[in-house]
Amino acid sequence: MSDRSSECGRRPLWHASAGVGLALLVLVLLVVQGLRLTRELAPQPLLLLPMIGALDNCLLSRSAGPNVETCAGDVDSAARLIDGTLESLGPRWSAERDYELGYTLNVPLLRLFNRSSDGRWTVDQAAARRVANTIERSPRSMVLYLFSTHFSVGGALEAQLGADPLNLAVGPTGRPMDKDRYYHLDIYPWSVATRDNVLTRMREQAMEAVLEQVCLLPTEDLRKIKGVTVLGELHHLFPGFQAGMGVSTDYAVSDYSEQSIQDFQRFIRARFESVNALNAALGSEYDRFDQVVPPSRNIRTQRLRRYEDHIDSYAGGVLPIGGWAHVAGAETPWIHVFVNGKLAARTPANQSRQDVLEAVPSLGTADVGWRYDLDYSGFPPGMYRIDVALERGNAPLQYLTSRSVGVIGRDQQAPAPKPQAALPPMVEVQRGTSFWVDTPPDQLSLYFNPLVNLWHEFRQVQVTRHLDHFARVVRRSCLGRGPVYTHQIVPFANPGWDASRFGVEHSLGINTGMALGISLYGRAAYGPEIVNWLQSRREQVLGAGALAGQRPYGITEFHPLKAMGPEELRRVLQAHRNEGAQFVSFFMEPRVRGRLIEPGMNLFSFDPENPDYGSAALYRSMTQILRFGRADGTVPSRTEPAVSVQ
Repeated sequence: MSDRSSECGRRPLWHASAGVGLALLVLVLLVVQGLRLTRELAPQPLLLLPMIGALDNCLLSRSAGPNVETCAGDVDSAARLIDGTLESLGPRWSAERDYELGYTLNVPLLRLFNRSSDGRWTVDQAAARRVANTIERSPRSMVLYLFSTHFSVGGALEAQLGADPLNLAVGPTGRPMDKDRYYHLDIYPWSVATRDNVLTRMREQAMEAVLEQVCLLPTEDLRKIKGVTVLGELHHLFPGFQAGMGVSTDYAVSDYSEQSIQDFQRFIRARFESVNALNAALGSEYDRFDQVVPPSRNIRTQRLRRYEDHIDSYAGGVLPIGGWAHVAGAETPWIHVFVNGKLAARTPANQSRQDVLEAVPSLGTADVGWRYDLDYSGFPPGMYRIDVALERGNAPLQYLTSRSVGVIGRDQQAPAPKPQAALPPMVEVQRGTSFWVDTPPDQLSLYFNPLVNLWHEFRQVQVTRHLDHFARVVRRSCLGRGPVYTHQIVPFANPGWDASRFGVEHSLGINTGMALGISLYGRAAYGPEIVNWLQSRREQVLGAGALAGQRPYGITEFHPLKAMGPEELRRVLQAHRNEGAQFVSFFMEPRVRGRLIEPGMNLFSFDPENPDYGSAALYRSMTQILRFGRADGTVPSRTEPAVSVQ
């Protein structure tokens, strides 16, 4: 009894201690989870991964002799050239260890081929091994860039591929598009509408050869690879690429191949339950889905078979109203847009217009552009007056100009004037104000065709599917568990461009299955607008108020196009780091012991000898950030603002 009673008497004590232990265990787990969450939410060191020019000499060379000096004495990789070039910029880790300096390894896929005596093209396995050797011999973190875009890399293979119509995008006339030119580079209009061609197979072969060699590396070398970017800037092409990006030029997009037309019809069929539903949405009169063809003609100059054939920069129901404005010695002016006397928009004139700065260098800044997209798709037919005014502080509005546009119905009757409200009091343009209104032209006729928006949506999906096809090649390899990035332009960030021509919006979205990689030029690199867009993109998934850093992305090209001091550049980098950027890539020139080894220079390279686009100052500022940290020795706060608005 006594033994049993003492045993029974001990039970409550055992349960009590167990309860305390359980509580302590829960507390420990909560602390560990809290520390883990803190680490996840805290911004990780931002990778600075410049893309160094002339590495092809080290990766693709067939003989050691002439390349020993070019490749810093390394005949079988580009590692010495990379490390030597980066050492001139700064140490691997910044003073506060918030930045790590590595590199982006650009591998030109269509140059990884040799032609045999019988004319067959085979992958140069030695070149693929040099790519892997480079990763192995450099201790630095890096991103592998499997590059193949419309920009020519030279050589007989490209010329042969470019002569095959199956590899080329088809224009609205039904013929393959011609080879184009962008400054000093040839542009091949490679198709994104089909993957059943030789171009795709050769890209796949080159990618697989490189990935096979890389995957032979030891695990410690594979850990250096922080991601893979595929192809590069991929989008639909259009004639006159260099000067044809604006809304006022001829509108001739792609792709109108038979394959693309059939895929578009399947896209339409999947969207609508019946032809009746399609007609109700479009106001059309189709009898069958196979009658639906992509819009390809301009109603002003070409005969239409159906109204739905019409397409131009405005046919999607949006009228861009834009230009530039600058007030000497004043802060950013604001533009007021009135439609029939009623205020429709108030927007700052602070968007990047590099073309304006080059034409009027006395302005001293490219951040003078503005744009407002007026949705006219629901407007009744009629004549509409657009008035534009400039706001400068508390001074009276300065009246800039007016335009008249006509919304035309399907019956194409002459539009009648709409009632006008009285404008607020305004004064003439004052001394020190410079401006221009690019669009719309006066007396512009507008024809809304809702089929155009479906066509553009389909073209965007084509781009995403094409990218994803090559991303799947990476996912099948040992690198498939890591991030596979896009390398896309952001055309809507340029107020002078017509983004619909490129068809990239879907590939910038949240449901692509790929990590977002974007190229940022001008204000898109440093202004708050891109950060705001990234936040809204993230909130589409996580909801309003979602924490920063939850939708990682990479900046595949970082080109501010202006000089920045160390603290301004640091604030920009910190803003992207806080938002979730994993790496920032920019161009650099190759150097051996500090000496340039290649004639010529990329206009955008961060280099102490590059006078263009503030590049020398950007190089010095990056060096300051890496070598010396802040002037006051403090560590940056993750709540710092992006930049002050110009």
